[in-house]
Amino acid sequence: MKTSTCWAVFIFLAILVLAGCDPGPLRNDITDKDGRIVVYHGVNVSGYSKYSADFLPWQTKEDFARLRDWGFNLVRYIVLWEAIEPEEGVYNEAYLDATVQRIQWLEELGVEVLVDLHQDIYCKKYGGDGFPVWSCDDNGIEFTPRQPWNLNYLEPAVIAAYANFWNSDALRGKYIAMAEHLLQRVDGLPNVIGLDIMNEPFNGFALGFEACTLSAFYDDVAAMREKNGFSTPLYFEPVIFMSAGFRTSLTFKPRPGFVFAPHCYDLLCELGMGYSAGGKSWMQRVIRMRVREAERFGTPMLFGEFGLRSDVDGYLDYIDDFVNLMDTYHLSWTYYSFDKGSASDYAILDENGNERENLSHLVRVYPQRIAGADYESALQENRFDLSYTVQAGVTAPAIIFVPPRLQDVRVWVNDTEIEYAHDSPYLTVPNVSVPGTRQTVLIIWTGK
Repeated sequence: MKTSTCWAVFIFLAILVLAGCDPGPLRNDITDKDGRIVVYHGVNVSGYSKYSADFLPWQTKEDFARLRDWGFNLVRYIVLWEAIEPEEGVYNEAYLDATVQRIQWLEELGVEVLVDLHQDIYCKKYGGDGFPVWSCDDNGIEFTPRQPWNLNYLEPAVIAAYANFWNSDALRGKYIAMAEHLLQRVDGLPNVIGLDIMNEPFNGFALGFEACTLSAFYDDVAAMREKNGFSTPLYFEPVIFMSAGFRTSLTFKPRPGFVFAPHCYDLLCELGMGYSAGGKSWMQRVIRMRVREAERFGTPMLFGEFGLRSDVDGYLDYIDDFVNLMDTYHLSWTYYSFDKGSASDYAILDENGNERENLSHLVRVYPQRIAGADYESALQENRFDLSYTVQAGVTAPAIIFVPPRLQDVRVWVNDTEIEYAHDSPYLTVPNVSVPGTRQTVLIIWTGK
């Protein structure tokens, strides 16, 4: 695409972004059973699952154990309809058993899980993943593969398959029945924080899809959850276009137990242009818009995907800017993805399983559990500050991740230095202030 055309696209998108003053941190926090605010830094597991013979990730329990040293306390775990129901009406219990086993591995490691019902480009017939081939009706239109892969969304056969799914009460009903069966297997698992209903919903360019069809679909899924008495929260996404910064037109009114889970990708960077000052400004506006949308929904928010290929100029600046904005707005995120890859993808490991440079920009000091309300935090080069109002009845401690690479770490609580155990990257801070007053934590270090 010519540079002038790319900038025209950028300007057009900018018109659609909500302008205005900074809305401040989102206060619809995710909380745990102890009443603590939870902040998630996590990864998606994994792109490999989409195309592996058994649809399972490549990681062993030992591979998952690396998450603790990196400070990731959440995995967005990919599952696929085509793996759960490979034949119409027949559920693959062996696949679900293996999925539950891996969720239990993560529980033993202290990592929580967001189960993600994933799909891209409908199904493998189109080089995609997610939906079973038996659910595909493309009106017999011939499919011609395109490169890069995401251009296949523009193929008439793919658009027809999506349209026929969304227009079919029977197929939507089968999807919800599959999600119900999945929830029957994972509901109540102690480290499962939610089910992401559908990754990046799409219906071609149908007008009113978000406001009408997708919103009604989410209502139907909510009704299924309530009918069964499931306790697992449901995470809902806008359509795929919103990942590039469009404003959502969802009219869905979430019940309690829902979380807004948008994605964030830079359109121009995805087209091969470098990350620039314009991209930085764009990102700031998009995140502000998403915060406002979450406030409108009345839900917490977690960014289920973000990332940038490491062959794009400025990709490390992109990561830094994004995670800094997440800190500013008190938001949780999962990076895409925990995989092995090359310089032309998003993976945090190289082909041999060694850490790549992008990983070091994701690993940072942050509060995983905050034992109070109205918290404020600030991360500088060699210093981290946290303060919060202690609440009556919240007796569990605050937990702060301190990367093992940091040297000469010292900690103060309410201006009094405390002993720091260097044998663990997880700093536990009990409340010593009386309820209704502020408690402060200061961490300083040298080196990186």
